[in-house]
Amino acid sequence: MSPLSVSPRAAAVAATIGPGAAAILRAGAAAHPDVGLADGAGQGRALRAHLHRGSGQNAHGGQRRAPVAAGAGDQAAAALGSGAAEPGTLSIALGTSATVQLSSALPSSDPSGVFQTFCHALPGTWQLLAAVLSGGGSLDWYHHLDTSEQDAPVAVDQCAAFDRLCGAAATVPPGAEGLIFLPYLTGEAAPHVDPEARGAWFGLTRRHDRRHLARAVIEGVAFAIRGVIEAAEALTGTAQEIRVSGGAGHSQFWLRTLANVLGRRITRAGTSDASARGAALLAVAAVTEQDPRGLAAAWAAPGWPINPDPASVARYESQYAIFRELYPATRHLMHRLTDLDRTSAATSNVSQSSQEGRQGPPSRQRSRPRRPLEGAGRATLGARGSRQ
Repeated sequence: MSPLSVSPRAAAVAATIGPGAAAILRAGAAAHPDVGLADGAGQGRALRAHLHRGSGQNAHGGQRRAPVAAGAGDQAAAALGSGAAEPGTLSIALGTSATVQLSSALPSSDPSGVFQTFCHALPGTWQLLAAVLSGGGSLDWYHHLDTSEQDAPVAVDQCAAFDRLCGAAATVPPGAEGLIFLPYLTGEAAPHVDPEARGAWFGLTRRHDRRHLARAVIEGVAFAIRGVIEAAEALTGTAQEIRVSGGAGHSQFWLRTLANVLGRRITRAGTSDASARGAALLAVAAVTEQDPRGLAAAWAAPGWPINPDPASVARYESQYAIFRELYPATRHLMHRLTDLDRTSAATSNVSQSSQEGRQGPPSRQRSRPRRPLEGAGRATLGARGSRQ
């Protein structure tokens, strides 16, 4: 049987995910030349025809089969790749959003609609999933807000920029000297289902500077993640282990802040491309007919454990209590602002339409005659910008 080819599109997608995904693709092709990867768009009919042609006897007289691997969603694959797929383990994918995934032996129903329950990639395992919409995206937003056009280089290394922000934030004590950030920049999905929620800094004073703003952003995201974890564990019980993956998980400062806000030990996943690693694991399990649970345990990199600091935990306990009260206390004001925005936008659209209607076609527009004394005593700008 001729091997399935790695399509150019699939290779390009792997390359855009990151060097880790591309390396996994190359390593898999070298280790298993009879297995290929094709993108899903429009490939179903060709794949079925290929499998049909590949049936028959192999060189040793046995039945020749084409292995077919069932994949997984990105978060289920990330849980496999980070070693957090077994029941009782919790994974946090800290990317643009902050996705919290808890594995369970039993399905759970959330009447509030915050959590979604899926079949996991492992047999007999369920996945409880929810996300803080603006996780690393909050710091990315602040980075662009804080960087002026004069200061920004032509090509910005995002990782280096985040390191600089985290380094500056680390010079400020935990709690950002009484400053709290609500990370609801794109509404919120968990633990509050509210598309009209709004972000804010609360507690600003003259002593706060950019360093405090950056630290408050990171702490605010950590507070929001804690709220999601508490809601998840109320449904399934306390997680025995917490693993963190994703781009923002590269920052030791952010991970230490998260451990201190949670007041619990967390482990940074041993791979940066947890989703790609989990997908590769499922492919190997299909080809080798090994138990995916055993493979997940064998492939799970130890990672780096991070323990909370008792002094920081005490400070964050007090500040988290205030954070929890801010959303319910200001929710009605957030919604009033949204209504005000809608009204202003509608009024602006009507006004613009009316103005365009009064002006008529451009060819019929007439310039207003200038009065003789209009502009007398004023300095005006000439065509070249000189004062006349």
